[in-house]
Amino acid sequence: MKQKETKKKDLVTQKDYRKIEKLTGEHPLKALLPDAYVSYPARTRKNGRITYFNFHLAKEMGLIQKEHPLEMNDILEESLLKTFSLVIINEYDEEHKKKFKEEDIKPGTYMATRYLQPQHKDNLGLSSGDGRSIWNGYTEYKGKTWDISSRGTGATRLSPATSKYGRFFESGDPTISYGCGYAELDEALEGAFFSEVLHRNHIKTERTLAIISFEKDLVIAVRAYENLLRPSHFFRYIKQNNLESLRKMALYYIERQESNGVWQNVPREEKERLDFFLRKQIEIFARTAATFEDDYIFCWMDWDGDNILMDGGIIDYGSVRQFGLYHHGYKFDDDGKFSVTIEQQKTKARYIAQTFIQVVDALQKNKKTTIKEFENHKLLKIFDDHFEECKNKNLIHKIGFEDHLLETLAHSSYLKNFRESFAFFERVQSKTGEYKVSDGVSHDAVFCMRDILRELPQLLLRNYEAISPEDFIEIIRSSYAKEKDLIITPTRKEQITLFQKNYMKLLEKASQLEKCSLQDMLLKITLRSAVINKYDRITGDSITIIADKIIKSRPKLNSTQIFQILERFISYQDLNPEKAEQKEKLNPKEEKLLFALFSIVRDYREGL
Repeated sequence: MKQKETKKKDLVTQKDYRKIEKLTGEHPLKALLPDAYVSYPARTRKNGRITYFNFHLAKEMGLIQKEHPLEMNDILEESLLKTFSLVIINEYDEEHKKKFKEEDIKPGTYMATRYLQPQHKDNLGLSSGDGRSIWNGYTEYKGKTWDISSRGTGATRLSPATSKYGRFFESGDPTISYGCGYAELDEALEGAFFSEVLHRNHIKTERTLAIISFEKDLVIAVRAYENLLRPSHFFRYIKQNNLESLRKMALYYIERQESNGVWQNVPREEKERLDFFLRKQIEIFARTAATFEDDYIFCWMDWDGDNILMDGGIIDYGSVRQFGLYHHGYKFDDDGKFSVTIEQQKTKARYIAQTFIQVVDALQKNKKTTIKEFENHKLLKIFDDHFEECKNKNLIHKIGFEDHLLETLAHSSYLKNFRESFAFFERVQSKTGEYKVSDGVSHDAVFCMRDILRELPQLLLRNYEAISPEDFIEIIRSSYAKEKDLIITPTRKEQITLFQKNYMKLLEKASQLEKCSLQDMLLKITLRSAVINKYDRITGDSITIIADKIIKSRPKLNSTQIFQILERFISYQDLNPEKAEQKEKLNPKEEKLLFALFSIVRDYREGL
């Protein structure tokens, strides 16, 4: 479908997109760590069209000018396709002596990076890593460096299929599914929608820069982040006892975080730099585990750290979900291997922190010690303490208190007691038990705690008295609850009383700190909590259905329209109580589609 051209086409030239076209595979890791990747030449992949382009991200990265209209034009599309529409020339092509037109061969080579993956028999990271992705390079803008990678660019030797069958595969081979090296439109759109919503709500995540579509709904998804390194890029070296490469990787990462302005006041001496790095990584994974648990985000963190970035950012949305309730019985099934639950993610994050202790110890002593030696290391107390502190602050925020009150209220005894009552109801599971779902197994939660946090301050604003146990249960009951799940036992009645008592104590403490009336404090909490605990918040189920809805509507939508619809959708899912909603103008058909997307979110708000 012909893209809509900008009204300022006559002012747009190829030079406006030179930074995009400079992405030809170059990256500092190439020279620093030749053993960290497999290098691939590439050729142009024909007949691609831009389905989605993230104008805001492109401006943030300096790839397009700040004043660039939020519309696609022919020259921009040509530059994007020229840069990102490619397929690698892999080992299968070489074995079969395939010939390609010289003009189709790209000028640079591209990295498929090596990292640990649990589904590989090789647990040393020698033959695992980017199985269908390459790194397009990096770009610098306003003192910040960004990494760019693409998924769906062909089958590499690092894919699970090559590891399993011991041979190379042709890119696009329909008999091998995941190992074919290609990606599909539904997963790309899900990742674009999901990541932008989470990013807007201050969850660290890679983001989709562009989606290029081909026949049969195959795509290349171009992704960007300030630093795309994962713990698994590091852990392969400690597994191999390759301390020389491990040291280079660690010092590179520290310098990158420092130059990007993420870390300040980093010491100069190597030992102190490594100590600083270690403390940061411990705190990062404690905070990440607490955030995922409190926001009901399932992200499969395992011993190897391959499904998460070094700073706790989310990557690879294939197994990522956000639940509507605390469905802590859900486990993802990856070809017969079940994940941990959302509640057990803390244990995995703690083990990642433990592995970083092993890494730094090995670098400072120039000798590797077994991971078991660090299971009771004193630095893990930092993890435990930081996890608890983050859990406290997260709950204070969810209640609706302003950020400057987090520190004081987080250490209140009232909060400790309130958190216990909150968790008591949050963790209740249905008596129907465990059952199979499309991608694993689950055990339904029963109560929606966002609903009580949103409704209770409104009720107290009218009448500052505790509500009855029956009304309390009626507010928090979800669509998953059966009558036998809702019985008000003496223990539940006691917890309902304690919940409200400590909630009110927190309100009174906050009003004293702010030197305002209880009524004024309740009004603030009511307004903020209504946004933070929005009734219809996205879930993994809703994102899947939304992506399917967009795909079915795609023949009538160009990339600009998809971007505009996504922006409106994201603004509706923005849970920042201080931010005013901004609306892009849509035509009636687009408004109708957007309304349908909102309805999907509402229908699946309590799901997986």
